[in-house]
Amino acid sequence: MKFKINAPKIVKDGQHEGVIIAVEYREKPFEYTDLVIEFKDNKIKSGYPSFITPINKLGRLMLEFGCSLEIDKEIDPEKVFVGRKVSFMTMNKTTPRGTFPCVVDGSLKPIK
Repeated sequence: MKFKINAPKIVKDGQHEGVIIAVEYREKPFEYTDLVIEFKDNKIKSGYPSFITPINKLGRLMLEFGCSLEIDKEIDPEKVFVGRKVSFMTMNKTTPRGTFPCVVDGSLKPIK
């Protein structure tokens, strides 16, 4: 099998607009809910702990998207987020594995 070598995709720091195309769930090393955002031939994930209260990150984001969070009720993040247009900021972060674009914490907002 042969693989094509691709140039790395560069995402400039700053403001972007896109659409949430999927919600993914991961369990390791912690339970997280990732919103997959498509924009300008790119995809980026914005992750949140998979726990909802009216005052934590995922709960506050759901409130911004127009949800009412009733204690002890259930909510489906896919129905809340998928297909919604959003604006967000990115910033490249360097780690020992390389430099990667990240969604700036608290910057994801619905476009109304």
